[in-house]
Order: sequence, then C-alpha cells, then structure tokens
Amino acid sequence: MRGIVLFFCSLSLVACQDPAPPPVEGTVKYTNAQWWLDGDFAAGERCAQDGLLVACPAEPSLTIDLEGGFVIPGLAEAHNHNIDNNFGFTRMNPEYLKRGIYYVKNPNSVASDYQYVEEDIARPQTIDAIFSMGGVTIAGGHPEKLYVEFLSQMPAYMGRDFDSLNSDAFHLIATEADIAPTLDLLQEQGAQFVKTYLLFSEEFERRRDDEAFYGAKGLSPALHLALTQAAQARGLRVSAHVETAADFAAAVASGVDEINHLPGYFVRDVATTEEAEAKYLIPEDMANLAAEKNIAVVTTTIISTNFYQDNPEQLEMVKAMQVRNITALKEAGVFLAIGSDNYMSTAAAEAQHLVDIGALEAHEVLDFWIRSARRVIFPARKIDCLQPGCEASFVAVSEDPRLALPLPETITYRLKQGYELN
Repeated sequence: MRGIVLFFCSLSLVACQDPAPPPVEGTVKYTNAQWWLDGDFAAGERCAQDGLLVACPAEPSLTIDLEGGFVIPGLAEAHNHNIDNNFGFTRMNPEYLKRGIYYVKNPNSVASDYQYVEEDIARPQTIDAIFSMGGVTIAGGHPEKLYVEFLSQMPAYMGRDFDSLNSDAFHLIATEADIAPTLDLLQEQGAQFVKTYLLFSEEFERRRDDEAFYGAKGLSPALHLALTQAAQARGLRVSAHVETAADFAAAVASGVDEINHLPGYFVRDVATTEEAEAKYLIPEDMANLAAEKNIAVVTTTIISTNFYQDNPEQLEMVKAMQVRNITALKEAGVFLAIGSDNYMSTAAAEAQHLVDIGALEAHEVLDFWIRSARRVIFPARKIDCLQPGCEASFVAVSEDPRLALPLPETITYRLKQGYELN
C-alpha cells in the first residue's frame, strides 16, 4: 500500500487504447514459434477457436506466422492497487497489456469505487482482475491512517473522511463477534477474497491503545486466526499483510492462503543490521511450515526502493535481507508470486528487480511469474498453459525470456481469449 504515494505524485493524461478487433470466426492456426511447456520451450503450432486453444483442424480459417517467437502464457501482477478507480484503470490497463500482463490482483480497494471499473474489468480486450474491497484491521490500524490522513487529500478521494471510508476502504474489528457481520458486508460488496493486516503483532498489546502507533498496528494473532478461519469457511481466500517475521509466523499459524510482502520491505524501529535481521528474517523452520501449508508469498521487493532514496546504505541492507528471505522461501518450496505493490509501476519492474538484486535468476522469475496468474489470482482458470483446453491467451517475444525477461519492445504478438491485442 505504501507505493500509493507515487501514483498521485504525477497525474498524467489518460492513456486510451483502441478496442481490439473482434476474433476471427472459425479456427486460427499460429505457426513458426517456440511454445512454453513446463519451464522449457518446444517448437510447434497451436490453434485457437472461441477463446480456447483447440486441436488444429486440417483447414484452419486463418494462419498467423509468429516469426520464430517464444510464446508464453499471459503474465500476472499479484499485488497492486493502481486500478482502484476509473482513473487508475484507464491509465494502467494499456500499461499492463503492453507488458503482457493480463491478470491483476488488488488486495485492498474502495468498495464503492468498484462500480466505476466493474464493466471494464475482465473483457477479452482488458486485463482481468480480482478485488478484496476494503481490508480488515483494528481501530487505528493500517490502512486507516493512509486513507483518512493522506488519500483523503488526493483527487480520487477528495473530501472523504473517516465516516465515509470506514466499512468502504477498510473494516475495523475488535472482537470475534465483529467477524461475521464484516464478512457479510464484504460479500455483499462483492469481495472476491479477504485482505487482513498483521503489523508488529508481537507488540500488539503495547500498540493497540497507543496513539503513537496510529497506522502502524493491526490485528492480534488470535483475532486474525478466527477471522481467517471464518473467511475460509465461506470459501473466501485470505491474503495477509505482514511487516515482521513475527507477523509472518502469525499468518502461517492462521493458515492464510497468501502472505503479502516479505518481512522487512520497510525496516523500522531498529538501529543496527543485527536488530533488523532478528526482527525481519524468516527462520528456516517457518519457511518450511509455510511450504507445508501451501501458502504463497508475494515478493513486492521493488517498493523498498521508494523508502530509501536518501539512504543507499540502508537500502542495500534491506536488499540483502530480501535476498536471504527469498532464498529461504525458495529452498523450502514456497511459491513466490510476482507482485509489485508499486502504484506507478507493474509486476514487470518487480520481476526485473528480483533478478537485479540477485534474489532469483531470470528463468526462475519467469516460471513463478507465469504460474502466479493461476496460483494466486484465478485458480479455476487454465491460464498458465498452452495446450488444447487452455485459454487462448499468450504473449510472443523475440528473445528467449528465460535469459532476458520480456520487455514491451521484445513482445511481438499479444492474444487474450482469442482477441489480438497488437
């Protein structure tokens, strides 16, 4: 959520995109390409009809030469809030599509604004996205302060106060009795999953009633556990915001589906590297437990660069901890979803940043990036594959993306549900 500052610092002209042409009637054959197959590429051809990949007929309606391109499924943005409203969606939709990102997850948004983007989301010519609506926290917890004191001064939320934002941008609970009515309201608002907040939960009692910690606190581990179990009992997946290693442990103990952020993406309340490591590094046994519970972790490493522009030494320390945390999670077998949480950017920047800091190699990032779409956004859809029966959505690039991640200038062809997006 903290990358939200960047979104409003530079308001620009709305980028419009011409509507995609209608799909060709009949079957389209795509030839002369290398097709993604479980981390490798295989030469061949694919055919599409009615938005799906199908077995190729003897005589297709149209044949398209992909000129030797490397073809991968559409990519994902596993954590961003930059499509909260109509302005954000209109600006970011073409930015995502030109980078081959078709699927976006928004873990905290203003429920009442969803009506302005609902008709534009999830068309063949646009990104597909899911929304949690407002996140669940305690009184005075994150993201209450963010919305009430900061965003209420920005154009998209001008004039909004606590009363109008409460139960819309965030939901405040204090006891287990508050959980059911909060989930009732979220489902009424159309939430497709639940966003929860754990911030310095190891200090919950100290922070709960102290105004000095306004915006820097969240749910207690016990209340978070009850909330997670109640949401999952309704068929709602749960994504938990964490700050510290203790928060990570509380999220794992709750059995969440997904953890948003690596601990230590924003280092606070420590004076030395040793203190930072004690507070923010994920222990090996906890990484192993997250893997056993099949919990995904969203990377969001690039947002740290926003916080330490005047302190490069601190940034290097944070990067080093990010590499250690990612290494521990990868070695444990935890799924790493590629998401940026950076308002003015996309998961493409996050993917490259993971390579640049030495956390993952390009082929590892690509594999996680492709699989993120189905793993954490649309688990019921066949969008991470390029075989008959999978959705006819893919991106062709001129260079092997295992060696250099896709860039807009290397993307030569885009297809989404049978619609050509070029």
